[in-house]
Amino acid sequence: MEAVTLMSPATLMAALADAHRIEPNTSGGWDIYFPYDPTLVATVRRIPTARFMPTGKFWTVSGDLHAAESLLKFTRDNGKFSTYAHKIEQAIATRRAEHQDRVLASRAADADIQIDDLGRELYPFQRAGVAYAQQTKRLFIADQMGLGKTAQALATLHAEQAFPGVILCPASLKLNWQREAKAWLPGRSVQVLSGTKPQPGDYQADIVIINYDILSKRLPSLQEAMRRRGGLRAVVADESHYIKERKAARSKAAVALAKGAAMRIALSGTPILNRPIELAGQLEFLDRLDDFGGFWAYAKRYCGAYQSRFGWCTDGASHLDELNERLRGSCYVRRTKDQVLKELPPKQKAVVPVEIDNRAEYERAQRELIAWLREKAVTDKKFLASIADLPEEEQRRAKAERANCAAMKALRAEQLVRINALWGLTARGKLAAVREWVDNFLASGEKLILFAYHKEIQHALLEAYPDAAHVLAEDSAEERQASVDRFQTDPACHLIICSLLAAGVGITLTAASDVAFAEFGWTPALMDQGADRAHRIGQKGSVTEWHLPAEDTIDDYLQQILEDKRRVVDAATEGGKVRASEVTVIDELVARLLAAV
Repeated sequence: MEAVTLMSPATLMAALADAHRIEPNTSGGWDIYFPYDPTLVATVRRIPTARFMPTGKFWTVSGDLHAAESLLKFTRDNGKFSTYAHKIEQAIATRRAEHQDRVLASRAADADIQIDDLGRELYPFQRAGVAYAQQTKRLFIADQMGLGKTAQALATLHAEQAFPGVILCPASLKLNWQREAKAWLPGRSVQVLSGTKPQPGDYQADIVIINYDILSKRLPSLQEAMRRRGGLRAVVADESHYIKERKAARSKAAVALAKGAAMRIALSGTPILNRPIELAGQLEFLDRLDDFGGFWAYAKRYCGAYQSRFGWCTDGASHLDELNERLRGSCYVRRTKDQVLKELPPKQKAVVPVEIDNRAEYERAQRELIAWLREKAVTDKKFLASIADLPEEEQRRAKAERANCAAMKALRAEQLVRINALWGLTARGKLAAVREWVDNFLASGEKLILFAYHKEIQHALLEAYPDAAHVLAEDSAEERQASVDRFQTDPACHLIICSLLAAGVGITLTAASDVAFAEFGWTPALMDQGADRAHRIGQKGSVTEWHLPAEDTIDDYLQQILEDKRRVVDAATEGGKVRASEVTVIDELVARLLAAV
């Protein structure tokens, strides 16, 4: 019979202590080891970013400052891990200082770096953007529109020698990227891809430019070509809000392409168009979503996510000030013009109400719409009365469940159709007044950028001004660039007519310092993007936005709603506290119409 060796009490205590340990890992985070204990498991789950690793039977926590602070509390609350508290305190102190330095760097107006052999000279604040990018590798450059995000991205690729690199962008911006790449990086080869089928010689340039719409079809051949070249070094996603929908094909393709690339840059002056959930897909592209605990942790913390009978609702907004701080401390550089370009005059806004010439027709149509809305609202009143006694959270869930039912979705679709009809009637009614205002303006001899939303209005304006340049959805990339060049260089070209959707990004129209909006978009970002075609680097004058709403029409309501939405977007992008509305623009328009009479 074999002898049984008993551990001494001291040896046994040491073994038990070793079974409960925390070790730093190579990713900058920590790994937590302990024998299975349901109480400890429940506690560890509450640490942000904590994940169980089944292969090694341990838990891992990222190096994020918020996660580290939660881990410290865990060690203090659980005596078996108390010996690790001091080391984690020291790590937190270091990371807190690093975090603060990075937050400051995300707003910096200059940096002490030297980048040789660029084709052009960077502004001081652009140098600071490149320095931040070199430090973080996977980041947003979310400077306000007009501050040269393209130049910063190209300079970063050059400084890091991150070639081959791929530029993802909307189709209308491919030629602009080609032009900028050749100007900033004259020693690098540049290729613009077109069509869904690869051609001989594709994918061989230092910088390959491809639009989002064809990426999915091109992805296998592009990945294989980059593999043969030793791997893709960098991916830049221009107007990165194009990949805000995580489940969309273009977003999945962008994430797949970026996998393994050391340098990933998301460019957008408006990374959030409406709600914080739109950042999730972009964070996934940057491989930064785990820094926020993964998708669901992000959604619950910053999007007010909750589960209803119809699934998860993630359309809310919460803790926006904290979100901005965490972004800046990890992967987000954002400067505004007034912060870094003191010599650039601020934008001015002038509202010029105009009359409609179809008032009787408009008012009849509005009365009919309001009557229809009131008829449908009777059901809403009964429903609201039925849940009035429920707690606030239960009321919220009941409303969300009702909003997702088939009947309500059909109603909302019909609301949109009817409101669009009234909106179109407004645009047609004020067309004569808009033309008169434009005539008076052009008489001054100044150049003007004129935006419209509906195609019908855009073409009506083109008929009225046949010599005007134009950037419309149906124009090819070559036609758009030719129009932009003509407007920028031809002293006789005083007017360019633009689609709010097609011309809001990627083009420079600094030959004009006046921007007029004959119609408005559905989000404040559309308006900002339009105005910033003129208010950007190269502008010498003070830019004026001319808003031309039809007085006493749906235009008035839309303008007010857009300003409310702007406060939510600004809180997330600039930092600040604001209570976010959970209703859509259509919901708010309906409410204002019902209250109008």
